[in-house]
Amino acid sequence: DMLLCAGATEFYCGIMPFEWANKYAVQVSTNRLAGEKYQFASFNSLTAIVEKIHSAGKKVYVSFDALYYTKDQLPYFPKYLNILKKLEIDGLLVSDVSLLLFLREEHFKFKIIMNGNAGIYNSRSLKYFRKFGVSRIIFPMDMTVSEIEKIIVLTSDPGLEYQAYISAERCL
Repeated sequence: DMLLCAGATEFYCGIMPFEWANKYAVQVSTNRLAGEKYQFASFNSLTAIVEKIHSAGKKVYVSFDALYYTKDQLPYFPKYLNILKKLEIDGLLVSDVSLLLFLREEHFKFKIIMNGNAGIYNSRSLKYFRKFGVSRIIFPMDMTVSEIEKIIVLTSDPGLEYQAYISAERCL
């Protein structure tokens, strides 16, 4: 409620379902958040929040932005992604190329935001991710405004959204 009242228009959240946490513990998070208090533990609790945010006309993105997923972890994703599809979330935050490929191969249609952890430091890498349907890029936190501006100018893609964090090493 506080963030909605403050004017937030987009919300990023993580989910680590019980079956994932039971198998991998919180040390191998679905989204780099190490701890249950930093993310949703069930799709039921996420559903209530998504409904509340959507009823306010705002957007919800779910973060699956671990730096990598193993071949043993990817089979969990169809179930999770189908639930998120039914929830009509507004998109996914992704860092791992294997998950990006998985989404394309399995024909999941979500708005994809490529996280800064994917290492998008030049226009060529940005254009590469664009080929996979990425519609927004979050620049790495250590980039300067002039570096970001140069990449945007060189890319010249009016259909692509850009995002940069203004806080060092902590999302707000």
